[in-house]
Formats: sequence, C-alpha cells, structure tokens
Amino acid sequence: MKSTLKSKIFFGFLWTLPFFLVLASCEKTADNVEIPHNEPKPVVQSFLETGQDSVKLYLSQSNPVFYSTTNQTTEIKDAVVSISDGTNSVNLVYHPDASGFNRGSYDAVASALSFNSGNQINLNITLSDGKTLTSSCVLPAKPSFKIEFQEIVQSNGYGDKLLKFKFTDLSPNPENYYHIAAIVHGKQGNYIDEMELYDDSNYGGIYKISGGSSKTLSYYFWDNYMSIDSVKFYVLATDEHYYNYHKSVYAFEGDNPFAEPVIIYSNIKDGLGVFCGYNRNSQVVMLP
Repeated sequence: MKSTLKSKIFFGFLWTLPFFLVLASCEKTADNVEIPHNEPKPVVQSFLETGQDSVKLYLSQSNPVFYSTTNQTTEIKDAVVSISDGTNSVNLVYHPDASGFNRGSYDAVASALSFNSGNQINLNITLSDGKTLTSSCVLPAKPSFKIEFQEIVQSNGYGDKLLKFKFTDLSPNPENYYHIAAIVHGKQGNYIDEMELYDDSNYGGIYKISGGSSKTLSYYFWDNYMSIDSVKFYVLATDEHYYNYHKSVYAFEGDNPFAEPVIIYSNIKDGLGVFCGYNRNSQVVMLP
C-alpha cells in the first residue's frame, strides 16, 4: 500500500534584544512512501509452575501497525492446543471468562505429565488456518537462597525509609534467574497490616544472579503510621525465557515518544509471546 506523507515545520520569529534572529518556514513533501504491510500474529502467554499440573494458556492476535488501542484484544478460541513431556500429551480446552470482563483461556489438569524440575515441556498449537506454533521450556528447581536484614535508612526529610536486605544465591548453577517480591508485616495502632514493598534498586524485581554470589535488595517504605516487625519474601526461580520476557516488558514505556524502542522477548516459533516455567519458595525475615 502506498501513501503520501507530508510533514510541515513552521518556524516563527525569535526576537531578543539587542539582537534578533529570523527563522524562515519550510515545507517538505515525501511522495510514494511504501508503508510496510503488517499482518496480526498469534500471541501466546503461559507460565508453568514446577510440581503443579494445572495449566493455563492465553491465545490472542497481535495488533497491527496503526491499530487503535481503544479496541479490545482479539482472542483465538478455535485452536487445537496441546502440551507434552516427551512421553505423554494432554489437550487444553478453551473456556471463556465467567465474568465476561477478562480474556478466556485454554486450561487442563495435566496430571498425566511429569512436571518435575529439569523436565522439558513442549507446546504445540494448530490454528484454524493450519498454521502451527511451537515452543518448549525446562522447569526450574526450587530456589535455594538466604535473605538477611542489613539496615533501615532514612531516605528523605519526610520520614520515608529505605529497607536493605542481603540476598545470597545458594544454587550451584553459574547463572540463575529470579523474580522477587516482598510484603512488609506490622501494625497500625491495634490493627495488623500488610503492604507490598517497592523495589528501589530494580523495578519489577527481576534478577540474574551468579550462583554463590550476593546482592543487596532495597525497598522503599513510606507509611510512617505502621510499625513493621517482619518482611516476607516470595522468590521465584525462573527459566531464562521468563526472565527475558519480563525484563523486556518492564522496559517498555508504551506511547512515550522519548523512550527507546523495546522489542518484547518471544520464544514462540512462528508467533509471539512466551511459554516458560518457574518454581517458588519463600522466607520471612524478622526486623530488629
């Protein structure tokens, strides 16, 4: 498809005393510019947890160039979706969202498959037009780590605090991928309260850490009416696909014209999206 793109830049007069500068207006026309044709692509999103046999997968179409963001996501409801562990295979069945407000999903209880750490799970999707999407992931082992309290620092004159902890990776692997979230526990008067902490050092809580090394985790805490006694950390050991996907998503700034362009990571062959695995653990750290 061909189109004519016209850009006009108008410069007015800039008057300063004792000097003045006159900038003339200009107009440039570019004709016969080829606008690339962009077909929607199937988008897959599925996160598998080690040791769990419940599988959920979302399948939709991407938005083409110049797509209006006011429209809703286009779901793909008639695909044939299956996963396998190399020996057994299970089909996922599409179910619409009961509330009607969210996307439907392809679901299955895949107890016939082995979801142990180290096992590879394979994905195969056949669309109504005969096109096939494939992917695979290896389920991670349970995260092995230690978290120790370091200090509480007053971060500004308003009483906000910066909580610092030492995270030590106890895994023997040379490189490990983690998604870490923290919930502070305490009291406001006579009421017990909890609050999620903002990760000041790494937005999103996504980390790549070498086995045996340590890293400082820093969290802002701004509720001066809450007396905190402990922090519970939720730690996911993830595969590299999970890490790369979330890192690219957190770097994406939407329609910000001044942001660097970001390519969202994908490990779906002949499509877009992510098919990945994680394993969870947790630890409560008491504060002095």
